[in-house]
Amino acid sequence: MPTVASRALAVLFGFTTGLGLVEAGLRVASFFEARAARARIAGDGPVDRPLVAFVGDSNVWGLYVEPHETIAKVVERMSREGGKTGICTANLAKPGSPTWTVVEQVKRALELKPVAVVARCGINNFSMVPPGEGWGVLEELRVVKALHRAAFNWKWRNAKPWMQPVAGAKGPQEIGGFSKEGEKATLFAVKPRDGADDPVEVLKSSSPIPFEKHAERARADYLRMADLAQASGAKLVLATYLAGMEEGFNAVRQLMLGLDGQKGITVCDCTKGMVLALQSVPQETRGTMRARLLTTDQHPTPLGYEVEARVLAATLKEIGVLPDVVIESPTAPLQGVKIVAPKLRLVPGDRLAFEVEGEPKDLARLLMGTPGRSTVDLVNVPFNANVYLRVLSEGPRVAAQTYVTLDEKGQGRIEVPDVVRQQLKGPLKAACLVYRGGKESYSQTVLTPVVDVP
Repeated sequence: MPTVASRALAVLFGFTTGLGLVEAGLRVASFFEARAARARIAGDGPVDRPLVAFVGDSNVWGLYVEPHETIAKVVERMSREGGKTGICTANLAKPGSPTWTVVEQVKRALELKPVAVVARCGINNFSMVPPGEGWGVLEELRVVKALHRAAFNWKWRNAKPWMQPVAGAKGPQEIGGFSKEGEKATLFAVKPRDGADDPVEVLKSSSPIPFEKHAERARADYLRMADLAQASGAKLVLATYLAGMEEGFNAVRQLMLGLDGQKGITVCDCTKGMVLALQSVPQETRGTMRARLLTTDQHPTPLGYEVEARVLAATLKEIGVLPDVVIESPTAPLQGVKIVAPKLRLVPGDRLAFEVEGEPKDLARLLMGTPGRSTVDLVNVPFNANVYLRVLSEGPRVAAQTYVTLDEKGQGRIEVPDVVRQQLKGPLKAACLVYRGGKESYSQTVLTPVVDVP
């Protein structure tokens, strides 16, 4: 007659066997899913075309640009020029991703058997709280991942949207944000350019976290990516940000550069693309050149991706991934690009009328007010455009604003309305925020020098 112990062992054995079968089934399904994805990404090209996987945050996903304008697709296009076999690429990046979620992207990318993985991440760590270790080694089980996803869906079943889809975000699905009352957790709902749709959940901090507080976690995640790549026989390339000279981005850049050569890591310093671009124009037009390559919130424009893709392609050639590709200078895409620094000046005889000069069809917004150091009143300047806020925080509080679209000669006139004139007393300061292309968006924005109004 079976004892209680033997029955317990039988139940445990059956439970364990059942979990094992479910795990095996999920792994088989994952294998066929990865194989189908690999075939879909390769398309009709040669079956021996190598795959390069791209992982990271919105600077890899390609916010504000079309799918064919992302860094992955630009490198892919360059690799095939002149009839060469080239490579195919898979872009598994997701906006908002900190380093620890990119580790998971690397795991999914390696299932596609790439020859190399290009990773760019770290800037989102500044405002996010890292998760705990979870269930340790059990986290690698597909069953555990399925349980996490079920719990995730249940947790967010009543979530309320807190953010509208980002204006200008282009891709399979626009970005939206969701949160729950009483919690600091935030959900980013967005599909990758390629691959499965897994939402990114992050725990937002109430204030930016000093870099030294999260640098250790970022470094550990970079090295974890390297371990995973080495185990799969793939090469790992850490790509710095095009905005790598900016505060925050530079700290991430230096951390990456310090890992070059460790555990097979190759660091591609894409920031050099911006340095070379700025050096190619006179000092007075460098702000305008920067606006050509980066959006106001520090994302590459299509032209920015063209520049940094050439830096990355050179690195991929050096490590043997693109052996036959002829690499252009990073500044080659800038040839023939007109760079006109916008200007603002007072109309003689009228202290509240201004002439604006820029490129045809630019949209110029006048920012004008009394000197002050309040940045709260500068809400009409995108909050994370630090270079602009630093300039304006030394001067005007926004007391009046109006717009003008520049004519075919790149000229326009802005007059402060009479009802506002009565409220403005000198001395004053003024500047124009100029939107390239005539649309008020994050695409390409540059600030004129601040003008003193007596």
